[in-house]
Amino acid sequence: MTTNHGRLHQLGLHHGTDKATYHGYLDFYETHLPAAVGRLLEIGIMDGASLKMWHDYYPDATIVGVDNDEQRGRRNIPGVRTVWLDATDPSEVELLTARLGPFDVIIDDGSHMTADQQRSFELLWPAITPGGSYVIEDLHTSHMSNYVNSRQTTIEWLNDMAAQVDGGHNVAISTIIGFWKNQGDPAGFVARHGFPTGRDLWIGPERAESITAIIVKAPAVDRNLADHFAADMVTDDDEVD
Repeated sequence: MTTNHGRLHQLGLHHGTDKATYHGYLDFYETHLPAAVGRLLEIGIMDGASLKMWHDYYPDATIVGVDNDEQRGRRNIPGVRTVWLDATDPSEVELLTARLGPFDVIIDDGSHMTADQQRSFELLWPAITPGGSYVIEDLHTSHMSNYVNSRQTTIEWLNDMAAQVDGGHNVAISTIIGFWKNQGDPAGFVARHGFPTGRDLWIGPERAESITAIIVKAPAVDRNLADHFAADMVTDDDEVD
């Protein structure tokens, strides 16, 4: 059976990003991310493959990549702004967002440590434009003990967040959309928040090899409410040794 992939997936294959070659995220992104953006930020640069892909997919956008590794953060990628910084450091993130934000899309493809995922969201959520999208990739690390260094795994944390949205207790978020793919499953599975068995749908079988989620900011929300929500979701006390 042949699977027809979209343009973003084809660009991902062209540039060799594992978002296409291994995880299979890109058709999901093409469906749920905006067709055009003004500014996109990605945490985690590696060899620059996905940043090159985003530059080709959003040719009129400002594409920014950040990394806490100096060599990667200083990498020269044509058409892309690269920055050496720690996306979990409040002062560095504040400087970044003041100079280059706000962003229509932010993708966290960084360390995949659960505390880092949650901390970066807390710091960067206020820099998302109304109606914009915050993506947390490779959530399957919530099932890997060497990546869990927070009170809750990031999947558990997202389920709590989805419950707040469903219950009307969080007006800062429009929706949360999850995707997981098992080995040999080319299509994966898409689940929106609000399913009665949401936890099972979010996690899928624990053998799921690739899990990602998109958190969509409400299109017209009071900024103070949005910022207050993010501040309440994660605290420094959540980190564990």
